[in-house]
Amino acid sequence: MSEIKRRTFLNEPGEQLLLTSDPVEYIRRFDDFIEASGLPAESLLATPLIGTPLPVAKRTPSGGIGRWVTADPAFMWHPLMWLPQHLALRYRYRLIDDQHGGTSDDTDIESDSIWAIRVALELVNSGLYNPDDGTWVDVLALHGLDVENPVDQARVELWLKGSPDEVLDSIDLTDLVRLPGDPEWALRAAADLAEVLVPAEWSLISAGIIEAVEGQVNAGNDSDGSLRALLNVMSQVAAQALHDVPADPETGVDYIDLVGIVQEAAQDPTSDIRYLLDTFLEALGEIAADYLPSLQAITGSELALES
Repeated sequence: MSEIKRRTFLNEPGEQLLLTSDPVEYIRRFDDFIEASGLPAESLLATPLIGTPLPVAKRTPSGGIGRWVTADPAFMWHPLMWLPQHLALRYRYRLIDDQHGGTSDDTDIESDSIWAIRVALELVNSGLYNPDDGTWVDVLALHGLDVENPVDQARVELWLKGSPDEVLDSIDLTDLVRLPGDPEWALRAAADLAEVLVPAEWSLISAGIIEAVEGQVNAGNDSDGSLRALLNVMSQVAAQALHDVPADPETGVDYIDLVGIVQEAAQDPTSDIRYLLDTFLEALGEIAADYLPSLQAITGSELALES
């Protein structure tokens, strides 16, 4: 392999991969990833648990990973486009049969949350992402290819379209990523971390949405039209990022159902947008407060979580 070359993309120096607090940045990164990668939105998972969208690989009939046929060849340097099979695909679990003991014939698949956390852990542990300077390993450079060279870029493009290539066909990051003595360490760690990181993220992103809305209002973007557009965008973020938040145990209010009702009502130009925005922010405030203890439990522990 050639000398390690690193590139920056989306992430900032000093940024850990786990947890996102800025809903505006969360949206921007999703759009930027689509534009840079050439992948369609439906091929990406965006969750505020991790500071980058994740390409969702598909298994081929032969059991391998399909090529990113729509990808921009210039983006194929990024390690997220070359995740090894154990990391690119989800684990499938055999469920425990509590009634009869032992395992059942039913299976369950690794959740979005656990998978995203597991990917983040292994990316950092392997050095493919360095949180100190916010850089990623250039996988193509690691194999002697320069993605900025038109000849090498054309070579990658042909390979993406199905042509064989001795070098590109050989790229496999498994040995770099997987710990041979404990290959499933990240799965166990992610399952444990999800119990605190998921509710912590609910609090963090709820507070972030409130801050973003209040920032726009304080900046003078408070006409009915501006507020309606703002509520439309932020309610979409909330619906995507907070869809797993359980109903309030005391009132039985389902927060995401409430967000949906507010979002739909905001489409009516005669609706009271200020009342709807207040209702939306009040719901987010309750989520932020309810799950603040989980966030407080990990404050200052991000480095430990990802090392």
